Amino acid sequence: MGIHIMPPLYMVVMAAPRFGPPETHYFYPDAHPEVTSVDGHCWRDPGPPYETYDKLRIRPGTNAEDSGNIFAVRIFSDEEEDLWRSISRGILLYDTSGIPEGASVTAAKLRLGVYTRSRIANWPNFAVGVVSSLPASNTDIVPADYGCLGTILRSDTISPFDVEAGETFELTLNAKGLAQITPGGITKLGLREMGYDAADVCPPWVSLSDSNIWFFSADIGVDGSKPRLEVTYLPPLGEYEETYDTDNLTASAYNLIYNRIEFKRAADVTAIKAKTKNAGDYTLRVKSDNGSITYQTVTVEDAPADSWIIFRIATLEVTPGMKFRMEITRPEYKAYAAAGLYDGYYWKNNMAGFNSSEFEYTHAMGIIYEFS
Repeated sequence: MGIHIMPPLYMVVMAAPRFGPPETHYFYPDAHPEVTSVDGHCWRDPGPPYETYDKLRIRPGTNAEDSGNIFAVRIFSDEEEDLWRSISRGILLYDTSGIPEGASVTAAKLRLGVYTRSRIANWPNFAVGVVSSLPASNTDIVPADYGCLGTILRSDTISPFDVEAGETFELTLNAKGLAQITPGGITKLGLREMGYDAADVCPPWVSLSDSNIWFFSADIGVDGSKPRLEVTYLPPLGEYEETYDTDNLTASAYNLIYNRIEFKRAADVTAIKAKTKNAGDYTLRVKSDNGSITYQTVTVEDAPADSWIIFRIATLEVTPGMKFRMEITRPEYKAYAAAGLYDGYYWKNNMAGFNSSEFEYTHAMGIIYEFS
């Protein structure tokens, strides 16, 4: 079988972020006097005469507290029909500077201790959840911060019907909540009523009705009741160098872009990203050097033409001298094959698979190797 001389295949090699094993750490707001972070609440209570719900919700806050033992998320109606006395929102800041910049946050939970709760109003949609916050200060809460909380839900929710006084519970942050965690800085969260306040929906008015959950703050002396943020993340292992052997670059099929690619400290292939030429199913196989054992098989179904697809593969256990063969195929067609060698310090790919028995240009694709 001869060697086919082909035009360039957009061969690109890039280094993926490298992470260590997962770590889980706990964070608390500072108790008063605050140093780097704060917790508490702010609310609007205009005093008589009271207001309609829409005005109470959007006008500036009137009160704030950040040194007490408890804080509230609350909606409270007046005795006069269709008037409302107060809405309260919580603010929680955490010094997460101990999480290194560049870390990949994979999970987070907010544990809260309940001082008391009220469900007198029996509003069915009353639920407390995590939102973003952006107070004017990292160590002080002021009335103006009443308007600094977001409306996008960043966790699951809790209702006054779900908890009792003295209990603790956890809110699990969703993907938007994880994005709110700030490695190397201050993580700024809020607690807001989601069914009515954040949703801009007026609850059914009932005279002097109060739905709320009061939480213990960081100023309480019992660790088990303080608002604790639990974060699990993958620490970055730093950058590593890419080195290319440019002495022998030619226009042959063996050297469409690079003759040899070397990555320092690149121990394991973690993913392969490929650009398709035709629509269809694509399968990646990672084999032993003689092809007798298949270590990984990953298929991307119904991939569109001329699009990037990513094969996620488990980390390979490698030792110096081990050789692997990586093939990407479509049904009945060989798309690409390449040999890889790990010598204990470098991954090397000499492009030796470019021959007519293993390579069909009609169904070829560019490859990006991502190393960790």
